Amino acid sequence: MTVGTVTRTVFSSTKARHRYRTVIFIPAPAGSAPVVGEMELLYLADKLCRRGEVVMPEDTLRALESRFSDNHAALESARGRMIAARVILDTLQSQYGISFTDL
Repeated sequence: MTVGTVTRTVFSSTKARHRYRTVIFIPAPAGSAPVVGEMELLYLADKLCRRGEVVMPEDTLRALESRFSDNHAALESARGRMIAARVILDTLQSQYGISFTDL
């Protein structure tokens, strides 16, 4: 699994500039095994923790769908992040034998 980053600039309602990095997960080339490194593990940990508990990406996705039901763009963005978390979790299972219950 290869990781790239994109830096975006967003503006808050007070017009103050904020910069943040969006992590994009790009599938590994055919025939090569995905690699889960420190960055992917940190990303996954961030997506699996909600309100002090470890939760499945699907549970978070359901909460996000309810929260952003009136904002399609925000929902699609959140959905993409949770899909990326699911890909990392599935890679941990298939390549390393580590499942959600092991976390």
